[in-house]
Amino acid sequence: LPALLARHARVGDTPARDAFLTPDGSWLVRLRQRHRECHIRVTVARLVHTREETQAPPKTLKEKLRQALEGPEPTVTPWTPKA
Repeated sequence: LPALLARHARVGDTPARDAFLTPDGSWLVRLRQRHRECHIRVTVARLVHTREETQAPPKTLKEKLRQALEGPEPTVTPWTPKA
């Protein structure tokens, strides 16, 4: 729900919706609620690739302490001032 309508909505309110398909393939949605109105343009796309999220295993207490005492890893290229 757009912020314009959400600010004035009550619990359980459902706005009126009109959806229009435009010639270029996108959708224009008109929302109305309590004498307020807003428009949302929605573009439909086809999903062609997806990759699931992967997380590294949590660090052990020993690894956390070592990182805290030793500091961050050095950068690959050392920093030099710009001329």
